[in-house]
Amino acid sequence: MKNRKYAGLLFAAGLGLSVGGCAHFERGEISEPVEMAGSYAGSRNEAESSAGDTNRWWTAFGDEQLNLLIAEAISSNFGLEQVRQRLEQAYAVARKAGAAQIPQVNFGANAATARTQIQLPTGGTTLRDGELYGLNLAASYELDLWGRVSASKRAAVIDAQAASDSLETAAMSLAAQVADTWYRLAAFEEQLNLLKLQIKNSEDQVHLLEMRFSTGQATSLDVWQQREQLASLRTLPPPLEASIAVTEHQLALLLGRTPQDSEDFVTKSCPELPPLPQVGIPADLLEKRPDVRAAMNRVRAADERVAAAVADRLPSLRLTASAGYSAPEMSQVFDDVLWNIAGNILMPVIDGGRRRAEADRTEAVMRERLAGYGAVLLTAMREVEDALVNESKGQEMLVRQQEQHEAADKTLYHAGMRYRRGLTDYLPVMNALNREQSLAQAMVKTRQQVLSYRIQLYRALGGKWMSKELAAKSPRS
Repeated sequence: MKNRKYAGLLFAAGLGLSVGGCAHFERGEISEPVEMAGSYAGSRNEAESSAGDTNRWWTAFGDEQLNLLIAEAISSNFGLEQVRQRLEQAYAVARKAGAAQIPQVNFGANAATARTQIQLPTGGTTLRDGELYGLNLAASYELDLWGRVSASKRAAVIDAQAASDSLETAAMSLAAQVADTWYRLAAFEEQLNLLKLQIKNSEDQVHLLEMRFSTGQATSLDVWQQREQLASLRTLPPPLEASIAVTEHQLALLLGRTPQDSEDFVTKSCPELPPLPQVGIPADLLEKRPDVRAAMNRVRAADERVAAAVADRLPSLRLTASAGYSAPEMSQVFDDVLWNIAGNILMPVIDGGRRRAEADRTEAVMRERLAGYGAVLLTAMREVEDALVNESKGQEMLVRQQEQHEAADKTLYHAGMRYRRGLTDYLPVMNALNREQSLAQAMVKTRQQVLSYRIQLYRALGGKWMSKELAAKSPRS
């Protein structure tokens, strides 16, 4: 009779398991919240950009020092290491969520000593010491009738994928930060070297005017005007030197170094721009931008949690089984076996609307994540468009500055000729000299800015290099 009861229970459990296999809630396909354009408005002719590549884009600059710096940053940056460890946490959470699909088995052992009062046949009482030993094994398993457990597991796995995408996003941004900081440092040092040369030229001009003044060929006003111009130039190196030191500290921080550990930074002048990379079409960002993928995965994870919350409002079936031994003597522990098998059905009847509220909350979270995904996607497209137009107009500006500098150089030459011939005073020469020196400094800044726009473009386009670079184990992991 007992065997028939247990057989019936096991049959019911098997039936529930088979029903559960086909009773999972299926969520609909998630549509893209943004309509993707067919091309970028600022993209150039494809033939102009056929030689560029966004994989390990920094190598296109031909700067071995930059290659080493980016490799060091990816292996040693503390911010990136934090994201790495968040990924490890997400992996652990996914494994923990998956454990709910496996029967839980617990083993226990106990030993106890007790003193009890015993009634004697004569009517008196006495105290007796006794011992009890036991071993037990218990198992439990929840049948996933409506897919709640599997949906929770899928959500955790997708969260781990999003965390992996976030790690690639951090690496993508870090490489761009290192390159931009490195060439900003190079531009500052190039400006400082140019400024030192300009100061030397102005000093020579002062000496020349002093000699002309001693022979009556120049006035004291000419000398003092040039001395003032020289004094003005000498005020410029200190802020530039401060900018160099601060930028070195920023670069050291990106590499995971102390600010003092930046003495080995030896820069060159800013390189020429490599060929423009193939920008492709906006739809490529869905695959190449890890932050876009992460945003989409957060939507998918939230969608799975909606399914889990809906399933939580339905009945659940849990199977339990236990077996154990108990005896007053250790040698008799295995003589008597105690066991039971049970199945419990739990169906929410009145919970004050808690489960319904949780389902509504997860639905709102999913819609929030979907809106966030749309915002990330729009931002990604805007970053590409911004970088394209900024670089294009920056190069146009650089061409105009070169033309202006050539004109200023000619003006300085002719002003000097007229002054030496006594046709004008010294003021036109000094004004022309100031303009030529200012334009030379401005051109260095513009070249660095155009280079920065190119780095922004590389970052905006994303790529698939991040996973390979991150494959190397961190020295701190």
